[in-house]
Amino acid sequence: MEIHLLCFRIALQEDPDPIPAELGDGPGGVRGDTRLIVTVCDGTVPYMWPTRESIELVRVDAAREGRPVPPDAEIESTLSGEQHAAARKMCRDLEQASAAELARLLPIIVRASKKCLPKVVPAADFSESGSLETSLIAEPICRLWARIEAIVPRELMEQTLASWQLTPFSVAQAYVQPCLVFNVDKRVFASPPHFQILLKLLSFFLEAARAEEERIVLRANMKTNNMYDDQKRICDERDHLFVVLDHAQRAASVQLLIEICDSEKNTNVGCIERFESVRHLAFNYIHSIFIRDMQTFPLHMIRPIVDGVPSMHVAQGLIQEMLSFPDNKRRIFTAILIVEIFKKYRVEMTFPFVQSMLNALCTLLRYGGRDQVLRLFNGIIEELGELAMTYPDLKLSIIRMFGQVCAIAESRLCLYSTHIISGKALERRLIRRIDDQIRVLNEQVPFVL
Repeated sequence: MEIHLLCFRIALQEDPDPIPAELGDGPGGVRGDTRLIVTVCDGTVPYMWPTRESIELVRVDAAREGRPVPPDAEIESTLSGEQHAAARKMCRDLEQASAAELARLLPIIVRASKKCLPKVVPAADFSESGSLETSLIAEPICRLWARIEAIVPRELMEQTLASWQLTPFSVAQAYVQPCLVFNVDKRVFASPPHFQILLKLLSFFLEAARAEEERIVLRANMKTNNMYDDQKRICDERDHLFVVLDHAQRAASVQLLIEICDSEKNTNVGCIERFESVRHLAFNYIHSIFIRDMQTFPLHMIRPIVDGVPSMHVAQGLIQEMLSFPDNKRRIFTAILIVEIFKKYRVEMTFPFVQSMLNALCTLLRYGGRDQVLRLFNGIIEELGELAMTYPDLKLSIIRMFGQVCAIAESRLCLYSTHIISGKALERRLIRRIDDQIRVLNEQVPFVL
């Protein structure tokens, strides 16, 4: 098992075996320090973090242990043979196999995924030139591939890329140049199930390259004369350098995906239905990259960008998607963006998005962790005050929200010793800023009944 699944089993206390000594300090392992292991893994290989599928697989895996599996030779000959009905039945049987068996069958599934690539003849008129049976067997094999991804993602990604590559190159290079993922058999661009796997390969190597770039930037020796006065400047320079490196990789991948969606350049798709499916997958992936890149804008630049870029009003259509991110920094960005768009474009269609944001904030107040709530509202107090000034109907709702945040901050202060807590503590600063905002609102904004 790969380290991400092992660590999650430890966290669930479902793994009866001792942790390998290489993962801990002592010869017997570090079962008592699970949090340390998970934290180290998260910082070292964040792209290997457990997914929802891997968590579910761990929960149901115990019931699948001991189920008989056909011999490897029979599995490979069936999946690679011409009897597609038998191959589909074999895939259904393997979907019920245990995680250990699926991990063992990884090389066979990778070879079968290449074997079921559609035999497409380039055709500009989009006439069907591939085999329908090959397309039908590709989907169950790619589903098996997705199940193995939840168990051993790194090994699966590397072996798949090595098997599909068009011209030989070292898989290690893809960790530095993720766009090498596109240097694969052109038939991959003609099969929607295989193209979906390609996008997973791209995401994996982009995240791996991002993690490595972040480590390199953090280890970089920035020149400074005063180690105290220049710390903020050094941190800002590192953040800027990291964003530039990350954006360059993603921008290159977007350009290559656009070329794949161009029917004049991607002539390997022999069927218009397949081509439309491939384009749909590519456009959805590009959409996710745009949302992620947009949320790297500095917070203090949101207002000038909304004022100076006329097309920024289209971002209101992405609000629901952006609010779903669990990261507090992205939520703060989304809240500020909504306020600025609402101030700039005071139209009826914008108001529902403001209400959605306020509903999301109320939900976080009710169910979110206290520390998370305080840090979130610490970044948007002034923006919520401006929103109440812009639209007086929201004044009461926002003041009630401020009151709930103050209550949380005051309850946190009760846990601290009055001799230790300083006036610069987050809770005290938050209460002062909220009191200032409420006073300004009461002075400048009339109550609307």
